[in-house]
Parts: sequence; C-alpha cells; structure tokens
Amino acid sequence: AQGLAWSPGGDEVWFAASDTGADRALRATSLAGKQRVLVRAPAELTLQDVAPDGRILFTRESWRAGIAALPPRESRVRDLSWLDYSLVRDMSADGRTVLFTEGGRGGGSRYGVYLRGTDGSPAVRLGDGDAAALSPDGKWAITVSVGVPQQLVLQPTGAGRAKPLTNDAINHLRVRWFADGSRIAFAGNLPGRGVQIFVQDLAGGAPRAITPEGAGVEFAVSPDGKAMVALDGERR
Repeated sequence: AQGLAWSPGGDEVWFAASDTGADRALRATSLAGKQRVLVRAPAELTLQDVAPDGRILFTRESWRAGIAALPPRESRVRDLSWLDYSLVRDMSADGRTVLFTEGGRGGGSRYGVYLRGTDGSPAVRLGDGDAAALSPDGKWAITVSVGVPQQLVLQPTGAGRAKPLTNDAINHLRVRWFADGSRIAFAGNLPGRGVQIFVQDLAGGAPRAITPEGAGVEFAVSPDGKAMVALDGERR
C-alpha cells in the first residue's frame, strides 16, 4: 500500500495498493473493512490527497531496480540487471553466481526467482516467488511463496522439482543458510505476534525460536554457526 487519505465524507479511507505484482490500484475501504476499487490502471499509482469535492490527486510512478557486481579477478563493475526490478538476495561463496528476484512488472504477478553468473551470462528462471538464500553448495535455492502466511520452498538450481520446506502458521520473511548446509535460520512471525528468528533443521522437525519477539528481519549467522547478530525494530 502506498498513500492514504480520508474520503470527502469521512466514511472511507482511500489508498493505493496491490495484491501481487507492481501495479497498484486506487481503492477505498469502509471503516468496517469493506473494500472497493476506485481506479484500476496498468501502472504503479500512489495516492497523494483527496479534495473536499472528491477529486483525487495521485502520481503514476515507474520504479526500477538493478544489480551491480564486481566479479572475482575483475576490475570493472558489471551490470547484472535482468528485467525491470532486479533485487539481489544472495551470492555464492566464490562470487560467481547471484540469486535474485524480479519484483516488477517483468517478474509477473507472483514475481520470479532467477540465477545468473557474475560473468554476465544469461539469467535462468528457477520459478515463482521471492528469492531468499542460496545453499553453500549452490545446488538449492530457498524461495518465499506469495501469500499469507508466506512459506518457504526448496528450489533446485539444476534439474529437479521444487518441494515445500514449511507448511505452518509462521509468516516467513528473511532466510539465511548455515555454512554446513544442514540448517537454516529465518525471521518470521506467528499470527498476532512480533518477529522472531527461528532455526530449523532441514532433515525435519519443528522450527525453534532463538530470540524474543521484536528481533527484526535483518540478521546474519556467524561463519562457525555458533552465533547470530540481529537488528531489532529500533535498529539496535
């Protein structure tokens, strides 16, 4: 959602939002939560204000994002952008591969997960969703599904089929792989609860929360896998 304002009569809140994909429609919701669409267009709309006579002031925006990389043993930065909104999520340990999401119009309504060599070779689409983390051996990518709650999917980077990694009530957000490849850590929240960081064994078993609520989604696992650093909601 981007931008909001009261309706002229004060009985609705008007805003711009998208269910999936980049295009945002202008919408209205009653105070009871009943929604209706005011304006739909193939564009990224942001509501700025509403006049007392009902005129709507909004902007039509065009956002782009790209990837710049300095590959191993090279002195020049290379543009690895693929479509209109390339968001890098992870890089292989040898610096030769990047995992990224196409989160704009080119990625589709369910977004797209891609793998690309830092030598500039063509990107390979792995599947739908939001890219999250590349396994230490480079054979697997963890992706986040589109929906609520967001679930984790294990996607092969080569031949093979994707398989669900989680199916629970946790809304999964950021993911990090442990160096041994046998465990992952992820930030997520249960319904009505704050964000926590969990650890899960890929061989099975339930995830285990290792922080209190409010840990935030930014975190990193130490190289030896024995410690973790995280930012809370106040950036501490």
